[in-house]
Amino acid sequence: MLDLCAALEAGLSCPVKKAARFCRNVLDVYPALWTFVRVENLEPTNNIAERTLRIGVIWRKISFGNHSQGGCRFVERILTTVQTLRLNRGRKT
Repeated sequence: MLDLCAALEAGLSCPVKKAARFCRNVLDVYPALWTFVRVENLEPTNNIAERTLRIGVIWRKISFGNHSQGGCRFVERILTTVQTLRLNRGRKT
């Protein structure tokens, strides 16, 4: 990881402004990018969150959304309920 940091720091002086800006932007968030390396048992992806949201995103895409606040509230609550039940399917409470 140190080699990557050094390469990004060297890229700050790159004559191509777009590349130098990219290096600066990555260095601004560099500590957060490698949290999964420092913290044990932390997954490097957000696949669980993406899978949880996927059903709602697909539903919205194929149904063209809602036309009322009440409809929005109903859908967000029913989708939350469905996902909670799916996540808890194998667990005993």
